[in-house]
Amino acid sequence: MNNDSSDRQPPSWQQLLKEKDKHAQQLEQHLNDKMIFKWFERFDQQYSHFEETLKAQEQSLQALEDGIVKANRRFERRSTAVSMMECETQQSDVSGRRYQNSSPDSETNDFVLFRIIGNDLYPRHKKGQSRENLRFILEKEQPLENCIRYWLVNRIVDADEEQQILSLLEEFDQQWVRIPFNTKEYQNIGLDMSCLPESGYLASREFMALDDEKRNRVMTAMYRHKNNYVMNNNGARNKALKEGKKLAKWVLPWDGNCFLTPRAWRRIREDILEKPWLQYFVVPMTRVQNNDQLINDNFQPDAVEEPQIVFRHDSSNLFDESFCYGRRPKVELFWRLGVPGKWDHWRDEPWDRPRSTPGPNAGQYGLAGWVARLSSGMLELEQHNNISVKERFKARQNAIIETLHLMDRKVSDDTVSWSAPSIDIKNLVDKRELYHSGSDSFVIYEIEKLLEDANSIIEKQRSSDYLTNESSFFNYSMILALAWFFNGDHRHAVMSARLFRRFFFCCTATTDTIAETDETVRIEMEKLLPAHFMGNAWCYPDVMALLERAGVLSGTEISIFKSSLRQYLVWLQESETGKNYCAATNELGTCVDLQIAAIASYTDDKMEMKQALLRSLCRFNTQFASDGSIPALLGDRNSRTRCRRNLQAWINLFRLAGRSNPEFVNHVSTKGITLQTALLSFLSFDAKSWPYTQHESFDEQCLQPLYAFVGHSDDANETHVAREPKATFPESHGIRPYWYLEI
Repeated sequence: MNNDSSDRQPPSWQQLLKEKDKHAQQLEQHLNDKMIFKWFERFDQQYSHFEETLKAQEQSLQALEDGIVKANRRFERRSTAVSMMECETQQSDVSGRRYQNSSPDSETNDFVLFRIIGNDLYPRHKKGQSRENLRFILEKEQPLENCIRYWLVNRIVDADEEQQILSLLEEFDQQWVRIPFNTKEYQNIGLDMSCLPESGYLASREFMALDDEKRNRVMTAMYRHKNNYVMNNNGARNKALKEGKKLAKWVLPWDGNCFLTPRAWRRIREDILEKPWLQYFVVPMTRVQNNDQLINDNFQPDAVEEPQIVFRHDSSNLFDESFCYGRRPKVELFWRLGVPGKWDHWRDEPWDRPRSTPGPNAGQYGLAGWVARLSSGMLELEQHNNISVKERFKARQNAIIETLHLMDRKVSDDTVSWSAPSIDIKNLVDKRELYHSGSDSFVIYEIEKLLEDANSIIEKQRSSDYLTNESSFFNYSMILALAWFFNGDHRHAVMSARLFRRFFFCCTATTDTIAETDETVRIEMEKLLPAHFMGNAWCYPDVMALLERAGVLSGTEISIFKSSLRQYLVWLQESETGKNYCAATNELGTCVDLQIAAIASYTDDKMEMKQALLRSLCRFNTQFASDGSIPALLGDRNSRTRCRRNLQAWINLFRLAGRSNPEFVNHVSTKGITLQTALLSFLSFDAKSWPYTQHESFDEQCLQPLYAFVGHSDDANETHVAREPKATFPESHGIRPYWYLEI
């Protein structure tokens, strides 16, 4: 047997060399791999550092680019000021020599700064902001060299706010002039209908197609005269100019929120005194978001806002008082003086005042320093961007309308602590006092009759799950609510509330309440639709106001009803059917305006109510001919009925609007017709003399509210009007039950 070990041969020298080379290669490969790894690791570290360096450089370049963009925008905004400086007239040297030989050259170059304090216009300004800015100026602004400081308190509507402002001026020993607000003067101011493209524009499809912003612009234009009285923008500037010219050579009739740092005032004086032969200087304005920025005299302005103006005392130009606040009051003078700016590129609306052309002094102005405009208190509106500019414009338009609407309500002399949309609560309160005092037999008789009717309705409804007479729902509801008002018996208010639930929510005697938490319920909208336009649906918000006062409705019920009414108004405005109703030129259009105004008054939608009332005035302009007739209705087979129904709707609308909208009381159409003259024209005909077609029978007693409105007694027409006023009419007549109790 062979032994394996004895057969095994030792490796040859060549094999050993091969093994050695192989191990050497493996070792070399291993060493190479390690070196490559370390190299990659080192490269990785270097690359990361390089990447961070690139990123830092990129951020630096981005910051530089942003700075260039901002500088470019700043340059563009300043181009207006540059163009002003470049527009100096060629005759400046001649004007200078001529000035040196004139008397103004020998006068002392003293100044008077008249700052005008007006009403805070929320939401454009924070409430109380004018007073806050006044205190800031009085406490922080340093004395101005060779300048008298005066204040003009301009028609402050809020008497308490005005007194606080005057007290503050007295505290700091300031000199001031006051222009008072006069309620009677304001009441006599009407609307400016001449700005509309056509007399019936607000009742047209074209107007309804406008967005909310453009509609507000139209309304602002129509309120120009009221705006001019309350804001008195250019009127106050001219008053300051007139008073200032008595006090100093140079007059600054500026806005009340202007602030001057010592450096800003030095610049203004230096620039004016360098060219004193010029009669006008424009002072670019900078807007600040934080007033405290101005305490530091090193504040750097970005003076690109609409400038203020300095006048020499012998200048002849005044501000045009026909241009109202919010529609370029100061810019109008820029146009006459030839001051270029972004206002040259603003788009004119059809209802804007026409632009003024350059006057004989065009180009004869200089540029002087800068002034700061203090914060309005609404920081979101004080940003330096296009969005903020647009939002400021919208807020200004809304603030104008809101302020004027508040003024209309303020001057309505409503002395009661609560109100209903169309009922004159003050008159009802007077009647209630007469009833309880027993001092007026007629009032006692009529209210006793009202209470009998209310008790009768309770008896009819007590035994029924549903409405016994749905066609009388609005009359029944009003009678019950009025009965509660006069005698305080909650049975009447409770039954009226039950009718509300049964009519709008189809509740029965066993489901006669709506759960306080049930907010999914909605009223049946068809109960408000066209079938009721011509009837008494318009006065149902008055019922709801009375029931709320009585405390017989839950908060959820009131919320549901108001929410549903708002949805209904949206439907009227946005649906094609609703737009057709609003644009109707006959009595349907009048009744729609009446219903919308009543609903908007109840839901406290001031803007919607204003639009409805203004639209109705335009409709009034187009409905009536110059003789007071209504041509669109005279060809109907029952023309007398339709004309009466239309006139009754107008009476209802005028009563609703007149208490808080003085312009309605004496409105005169573009053809010279008032509601009074239209009623007299209609009432001049009786059943026999009516010259147009009338097939159905006509209830002569429904003329009683028309005669009452024009102030005629029944005695004048005993042949067809009963002596005792009729209390209730069919709902289709559009006459409120017991209509005469609020007269």
